[in-house]
Amino acid sequence: MLRSAMELRKLAIERAFEIARAGTCVGVSDLVRMLGKEGYDSRQIEGRHLKKQLSELIKQAKANLAPKPE
Repeated sequence: MLRSAMELRKLAIERAFEIARAGTCVGVSDLVRMLGKEGYDSRQIEGRHLKKQLSELIKQAKANLAPKPE
């Protein structure tokens, strides 16, 4: 099944948010590299606001993954 450009764009952005929430990347540039390796068009991840959102999600995810002091 062939997907429209809008569906592919939505999927790339959704995948970017999934990666950010997982905390498996170091930062936005690493996230963009990961998207490219997965076959997504990483050029879609542009704009100051979007990158700030992704960066904040990455920070939150890393904080949640960090061991809690006892």
